[in-house]
Amino acid sequence: MSVRYSDAVEKAIAEVCPPRDAFDAGDFDPVEYLNSRFPDENSLAALPAFLEETNKRLRQTESDLLKSVEKQAVNADVADSDLKNAKQSVAQLYTRVDEIKTKASQSEETVKDLCQHIRELDIAKTNLTASINTLRSIQLWMLQLQVLSSSFERRKYVQCRDALFEAKKYSKIFESFKDTPKVKELNDKQQQICRQIEYYIRNTVFADISLENLDENTMAEACSIIDLMEPESIKKIRDRFIEKALETYTLRFKRGTDDATLAKTERRYVFIRTLLENYDHVFKNVFPKHWCVPQELCVTFCIRTKQELDHQLQENEGNIEVVVLIYVLQKTIEIERDLTTSMAWKEEFASKHELPVYKYNGMILSAFRDHMGLFVKNEDKLMSDALAQPLIGEGDAACHGWNGEDDVRVGTALPLAEDIFVFIRESLKRALRIAQQDVLLDMAGVWRRNLIQFSKAVATLLPKPAVSALDVRRVCILINTAELCQTTSQDLGDEVCARSEAPQKEVAFNEVVDAFSVLFSQCIQAIVIGTERNMAPLMYEYGNGAYIKTKKEADGGAQDESRLIRSMATVLHDLVVNCAAILPTTSLRFLLNKVAAAIIPHYINTLYKQRRMTDDAVSAMRVDSSALEKRSSIFPTTMTRSGFSRPPCLPTSSWYDGSLTNSTAR
Repeated sequence: MSVRYSDAVEKAIAEVCPPRDAFDAGDFDPVEYLNSRFPDENSLAALPAFLEETNKRLRQTESDLLKSVEKQAVNADVADSDLKNAKQSVAQLYTRVDEIKTKASQSEETVKDLCQHIRELDIAKTNLTASINTLRSIQLWMLQLQVLSSSFERRKYVQCRDALFEAKKYSKIFESFKDTPKVKELNDKQQQICRQIEYYIRNTVFADISLENLDENTMAEACSIIDLMEPESIKKIRDRFIEKALETYTLRFKRGTDDATLAKTERRYVFIRTLLENYDHVFKNVFPKHWCVPQELCVTFCIRTKQELDHQLQENEGNIEVVVLIYVLQKTIEIERDLTTSMAWKEEFASKHELPVYKYNGMILSAFRDHMGLFVKNEDKLMSDALAQPLIGEGDAACHGWNGEDDVRVGTALPLAEDIFVFIRESLKRALRIAQQDVLLDMAGVWRRNLIQFSKAVATLLPKPAVSALDVRRVCILINTAELCQTTSQDLGDEVCARSEAPQKEVAFNEVVDAFSVLFSQCIQAIVIGTERNMAPLMYEYGNGAYIKTKKEADGGAQDESRLIRSMATVLHDLVVNCAAILPTTSLRFLLNKVAAAIIPHYINTLYKQRRMTDDAVSAMRVDSSALEKRSSIFPTTMTRSGFSRPPCLPTSSWYDGSLTNSTAR
């Protein structure tokens, strides 16, 4: 029975093992095969041969099968034997693996022990090396201390410096072992040698610093040694030099001598300038910059000078001359400023940013703090003397345009006002140099009081009212003066607040501004009242009907304005001309608004007071009102033709709103 697989399997088998015979084909069909071999009767003649060949092949196949079965049987025995041998080998292998694992574990323990011993040996080697290096460093440290001591005995400062530098390196290395007896012993020995060196240098090398006996090389070498020591040693050497440098100062300006008096204070400042100049090469060539020797010298000088000035001021309290005090103040401010400038770090070097910035402002000047009342009183006296001068000036210094129209110009004010603020500016500079807030506030009080008095004094010049053209010009000058003082006082008050860092309420310059604001209002009121007084007779006559009579006398009709209206226009025109020649635009506009606000209601009231009038009277009044408005509107053109470069700015809202014509129509 033939075995059939799926088509895919059969196809795969055919591709791998292609059939070499028809009997090997998977789809072998005996009937079809025989029909293909013996298709007809004639082909049956070959049937015996075919049968014989087929039987032969069958026998051969059976023989091959038997041989294969025998061979397979033999192979099965061999495989069974091999399997047994393999199992025995596997068992032996397991045993061998166990033995290897045991030996590997033993080897690992051995390796661990060896590694531990190696690490211990390595640590021992490291410790031994460190110990050797430490002992060598100790020996070198001791050697450097010996060199330091021997070099100092021979006064070889360069070798001392090098030995101390090396010794300090070793001292830093053993800083963590400072409690160890040997290290502590060496540190104590090093400190002892340093103290000996510092003491010797301080009392021998710097014992005499006179310029004649000065050995800059030796001092520079000695300073290089001290520079390696503690900051306290540096301070001692620096203080020693400063003390020696100022010995002459102490002797020369000893209390009770002529040079020690307050009037001779400037000589102290000349002394320090000369001292700094003489020792300039010493500061540059001997002392390291970071010692700040010249700076500290100036600090000591300022402290001693302040103490001496305190004594002089207390001793002479009540007898100090103001001139001397102010002179000493100026010279003190100058020396403090000069010292601050000259002692500033101008060059770049390594430790510049670590050093302090020396400022000497106020170090000496603070001695005068309790005596600044004299300075303030003197400034008050000077300002009072300035205010005692004639307000309008005298001779060539007289106010231009006060007594006539000569040299009149826009913005003309009293010369004394400008002089006062120039004085205040200089006084402010003097107060700022003192750099004391309370002094500046006291000076602000002086300025405030005197400016208020000045405003009251200027108010006495007001003509009440300003009727004539000269009076108007004078009032305009006073208006400019009030406006100038008001603006300048406001700026001055703001500057004082900023400089003194005080609130405006404490400075109180708003009182000055208010005082000049009141003066400004009084001036405006004087002109307004004067204009009303000039217009009053014309208004009264106009209200009595005189305008009808004057028109008939003039031209017999009501087509032209009356004489009274022309007179009113002339009064207003003269006012504008006089004011525009002196007042600036803003003040002129404000003044004309006030005049208009006062005059127009009077004119309107005059119209309303008229009784029942004829048509001719109404027409005449309407013509007059239109003419007055027309005259007012041509004032700028008239001013330009009169030679003024700037036409006045008339208040159109008050003058040209048609109120006159409208009132007449009503």
